[in-house]
Amino acid sequence: MSIYQYLSSKVHSHVPQVEVGDILVAMPLSPDLYFNKTVIVITGLTEDACIGLIVNRKIDSCLEIQNGEHAELLQFPLYMGGPIADDVMHMLYHGTCGVDALQPLQKGVYVSAVNSDILNELQSSPVLSLQSHLYLGACAWLPEQLQNELKEGYWGVVKQQTDIVFMVEPDTLWNEMSVRVAMTDDCRALLPNNPQDN
Repeated sequence: MSIYQYLSSKVHSHVPQVEVGDILVAMPLSPDLYFNKTVIVITGLTEDACIGLIVNRKIDSCLEIQNGEHAELLQFPLYMGGPIADDVMHMLYHGTCGVDALQPLQKGVYVSAVNSDILNELQSSPVLSLQSHLYLGACAWLPEQLQNELKEGYWGVVKQQTDIVFMVEPDTLWNEMSVRVAMTDDCRALLPNNPQDN
């Protein structure tokens, strides 16, 4: 099957209903270069918006927080979560440690906006910090906008496998997830690094 046959079949296939905890896998039809080869976890759904976090864009820097009169660098995995609200931080946590502010995405995986209480928890709990990823910014769509992008084949959907975010390295996560949306090796090999070359 050629990549064009594959993509055409995806456009005309059933459009899945996205739920909290599902994963969006960027497909080559997407016209938005920002989302090239991204993997996004859906963290919130309301009548007005679908919210998610890009989980495979690790940032090579440390989180700096003010501790009294001096700044402190925290060695947590830090990611670019999306193009909006880049002054807001979110956390994904994988484990069983009870933190009241965390909302479940699926069994054993939780999400929370990061506030001073969460930062204090991260500083004082080695277990919590080892099993957490922090994200700057987020992604958001109007519900009908996301449904249209799914219909156009811009995203593949993987249901309820959020824990994979903590099991696969960020730079190989898109390749792993593209297999799970049934993109064959031959099709993936035909994708250029720059989607403008499609």
